[in-house]
Amino acid sequence: MNEIAEKGIAAHWSYKGVSNSEIEMDVWLNKVRATLENPDVNALEFLDEFRNELIAKQIYVFTPTGESKSFPYGATALDYAYEIHSNIGNRAIAAKINRKLVPLSATLKNGDVVEIVTSHNHSPEPQWLNFVKTQKAKSAIYSSLKKNMADTLRKGQEKLEEALDQLGLKPQARILKKIAAANGVTQKEELYNKIATGLISLDNLESILKMNTQKKLVKYWNILLRKDNEDIDSWILNLNRMLRRCDLDGVRDAFTSFLSSIPYEANKDERAKDFETHFSYTFYIINRLLGCCTTLIEKPNSKGRADVIIESENDVFIFEFKLDGSAKEALKQIEEKQYAVPYLSDRRAVHKIGVNISSESRTVDQWIVAE
Repeated sequence: MNEIAEKGIAAHWSYKGVSNSEIEMDVWLNKVRATLENPDVNALEFLDEFRNELIAKQIYVFTPTGESKSFPYGATALDYAYEIHSNIGNRAIAAKINRKLVPLSATLKNGDVVEIVTSHNHSPEPQWLNFVKTQKAKSAIYSSLKKNMADTLRKGQEKLEEALDQLGLKPQARILKKIAAANGVTQKEELYNKIATGLISLDNLESILKMNTQKKLVKYWNILLRKDNEDIDSWILNLNRMLRRCDLDGVRDAFTSFLSSIPYEANKDERAKDFETHFSYTFYIINRLLGCCTTLIEKPNSKGRADVIIESENDVFIFEFKLDGSAKEALKQIEEKQYAVPYLSDRRAVHKIGVNISSESRTVDQWIVAE
């Protein structure tokens, strides 16, 4: 250590009495350079490894062709594999030391002849980090695990999005939360990982989404309407079916009945726009909670904002609400503001619905559908 402190790093090799010290120095510097260029390397970890490798007792082993390799004391067969080449290390499954088959965690000794057994189907495992000693091996394993995890997460995400697409749904945050909660996971990354590795099946995806939605709605309706669960379940399922069947008359009747049940009294001094917004937002919340379709509110374009748009697999419903006006006025606004234009090239059928709400009855009094 005194030699190192007084004369610098190069003194380490002359102190050890190793021949070809300049070559050894080049080899060591190449290791340092490769480690520093790796973005996954932690600076403090590198300094620790640097110090340990600098002062540790060195051992020398041989390749099957007789080439010598030096390692810090305690290095393993896997360290040797990564010293040969990162691809050899990544595909290693076992080692032969002095022609004897041993695990990758086997410790190297001076004079050992080492050979690595590889497989193209193998990849680094997290537990490898528990026994490798050199920073080169650790850096290579970190990099490979990071890449493999990214590939796994992408595969799981694609599988989930494909399954949701078959149900006419998009991977919105609320849907991902439902699926995660049903499978006992809390993080999106964990969900994708378990889907990719087969630990989570998507065969019952539709029933999971329906079950969670129904539970949430039962609680909501119980608070608001004070009805029993059986009535609420029936109301939810019926409205869901009506939307999927494009039964807009049925949707009108259900919404009209629902609005008349809400204990909402309009203040005479309340602005008409606020009152109108109350009913359009109520309609939006109902359909958003149902979760069977994509529901948008106040979707903007260059000319204005559509009150509510509901998108299903086969249909697009554009709703415009008026208070104490007329449904025809609402339809006219849909046409003038060109709310349907973005969907003209869509394969789905577009339905424009003008709705007028009566402040006196506090519910729907006009409902006109234009195709």
